[in-house]
Amino acid sequence: YDEESPWSDVQVFYSIGAPSAPAINAIPSNTARPVVTWSAFSQQVYQLQVLSGDTIVYDSGIVPGINIRQHKIKAWLADGEYTVRIRIKNEYDMWSAWGSAAVTISTEKPEKPTLNLQRSAYGIALHIENIADYALIYRANYGTDDYICIGKTTSSVFHDNAVRNKGEYKYFIRSVSSDETFEDSDIKFAQAEFQYSLLAPVLDLSKVFVFTRSLNAPPKRTYSHQLGGAFVEYVGRKHPVWEPTEHISAGYTMTFFLKNWCEVEDFISLYDRKETVLYRDVRGRKIYGVLGGLTIEDERNGYTVGFALSEVDYNEELEV
Repeated sequence: YDEESPWSDVQVFYSIGAPSAPAINAIPSNTARPVVTWSAFSQQVYQLQVLSGDTIVYDSGIVPGINIRQHKIKAWLADGEYTVRIRIKNEYDMWSAWGSAAVTISTEKPEKPTLNLQRSAYGIALHIENIADYALIYRANYGTDDYICIGKTTSSVFHDNAVRNKGEYKYFIRSVSSDETFEDSDIKFAQAEFQYSLLAPVLDLSKVFVFTRSLNAPPKRTYSHQLGGAFVEYVGRKHPVWEPTEHISAGYTMTFFLKNWCEVEDFISLYDRKETVLYRDVRGRKIYGVLGGLTIEDERNGYTVGFALSEVDYNEELEV
């Protein structure tokens, strides 16, 4: 009948848009690892990427930071042209568009370092020349290009005591200057070889304890492997249900012979440090673990030492 109703009650709502794209400031171009600064509003987290052409060569991942407005690129950028881009997320879980800037990295390289490898009693010795401010040590298994940084040094000699017996490895050295320009050595190859079972704390792999003897028989090593999980009982079911987890409990129980009490005391000192240790032997075993269950038995010619080595996760890569 062409009649109008009254107006409804008034209701208020808010419409929240995505935050504006960050504005990147000028990026230093005379260093291989520049610090990127930007300005942004409503930032809760950020993500920064570096691209060479269409390839992402560095990704910060999602980084929390309400007040952070700078980020140091951790990748080592070779001279060339790059695009740096960053986006932010606000408190309403909304991402901004990418803000981007181009940069051309152009650095004055230090002198190229030289590297020579030599077998040592407990691993591989690296002899280095022409170091700038310091050198980073990179290692990969032979046949792969999965290099990790395993050390940082200013010395002309670096000992890698974390290799497997008979293991083949590739190395190169990165010489780094004070303003973080760099030059890499040639790649060199080496194979480790040692004769005994070795144990050392991971905080100082130069402090190697060597098991050189056995008593009438080879040293005993017993391996145990237990899958993680639990039995769960449910009403109405006669038998429990097994609920597995991703965890594994593994380790060795070992027995060695030591000739004199001084050796026993040295091992007890290592045991009492309560640190993660690295165990290696001639069969190529390489295990990070913690020691427990120490027993010492008197023998006619010395002492039989028994202990347990419980395997743990350990990341060899050095963050630089």
